[in-house]
Amino acid sequence: MSNITWTTEGILSPATSVTVDNTIQANGTGDLFTTADSIGVIAPANNTSNGGEWNITVDLTTQGSSINLENFQLTYLHFSGSGTSQNAIRDANYTFEIRDSLGVALAGTSSTINTPNINTSIAGPQTISFDLSGVTLAADTDYTLFIQAADADGPNGNNTGFDAITLNGTIVPEPSSALLTGLAASFFLLRRRRG
Repeated sequence: MSNITWTTEGILSPATSVTVDNTIQANGTGDLFTTADSIGVIAPANNTSNGGEWNITVDLTTQGSSINLENFQLTYLHFSGSGTSQNAIRDANYTFEIRDSLGVALAGTSSTINTPNINTSIAGPQTISFDLSGVTLAADTDYTLFIQAADADGPNGNNTGFDAITLNGTIVPEPSSALLTGLAASFFLLRRRRG
């Protein structure tokens, strides 16, 4: 997992690697493969039915302003054991949460989505969205994004991979900026009254 390109605003760019955990292989022993169709998603060679769930974590740090979150989106594909897009109907459970520096999930960030049964060889990459409205990340604070893939229905399992993860939100203006804006508006009104 090298050469990851991050597009960021309001957070320090995460590292160019992510931590991957699964129950079938030890970390650092070929957990990840680049799929045969060269889309290069994060995908352990781990059938979620036979090998169990797996997860990734991505560390990030907010900068000088807090961030009001909107949603987290990820794109996924199901794969055969050889790394090609799955040509049979498959689905999975995807879980997402944001954890603080102590590893505790922030209120309102932990949820699981059971994806529709789909043949991704035909349908292509699919995007799901986790609602994070009402959640605020504090300024200058460390957080961890936790993303998990697990078998949904069984008995048919699949390898599955993530791509194009996006955390969407709005940067909260610093109090001093808001105060200056308010003062400027008051000054403008004052000048109009005198004129």
